[in-house]
Amino acid sequence: MKTVRILIVEDETLTAADIEEKLTAFGYEIIGTVRTYEEAINVVKKDLPDLVLLDIKIAGNKDGIETAKAINQIAQLPIIFLTAHSEQAMVKRAMLAHPSAYILKPFRTEDFVISIDLAIHNFYAFQNQAKPQSGWWDTEKALKDAVFVPSKQGGHEKVWKQDILYLEADGYISTLYTADSHFVISTNIKTIEAQLTDPTFIRISKQHLVNLPHVRRIANSSLWIRDKELVIGREYKEAFFEKIPKLKTKLD
Repeated sequence: MKTVRILIVEDETLTAADIEEKLTAFGYEIIGTVRTYEEAINVVKKDLPDLVLLDIKIAGNKDGIETAKAINQIAQLPIIFLTAHSEQAMVKRAMLAHPSAYILKPFRTEDFVISIDLAIHNFYAFQNQAKPQSGWWDTEKALKDAVFVPSKQGGHEKVWKQDILYLEADGYISTLYTADSHFVISTNIKTIEAQLTDPTFIRISKQHLVNLPHVRRIANSSLWIRDKELVIGREYKEAFFEKIPKLKTKLD
């Protein structure tokens, strides 16, 4: 199996060394540890990594968000932001760079590694490319009947696909709803849709993806999941109704 090659962009030397040591122990290959925008761009151009770990606050005149945007101009790569800051303004600005994940420091190594593997799986599933394999986390097997989503208590929690009611998007933030909980995911709904390939999941609008077995009523341009009314977008109607089995009547 191919080893995942990672570039670390972090201006705190001790933090960078600690991340490199821990990820190497989990079988990843660190192709470089750099401190600035210019150094990061140079490595990406010369030795294309599989994934970039990018601190938002880095040395130099340009920060990690500007660096991520520049990397996206060179190649489409999964990028994970690392930061000690959770201010809403910064999060919104970071989302404009389309990161695969946004991880707050300090973090547990196990949660960090899961985030990396999920980011790789999500990104390459969406790109329809052969994703690299780290060998530590068998995502094909783990995600066959379930997905692991960020938990309110920290880390990731397993959610069975059959328990998912629907997903709701707000820009580059998606919320996954189950009967008794919800999970906020720093990923756009299109990326999640690429993972939920089961035929029961269908997009009904730019904002919503639903799990058909939980739809209890349909009327005109709306459907209901439990007591939640969701509007079916005009461009999604035909595909949606093709999937809905209906009894024929004399009026049909």
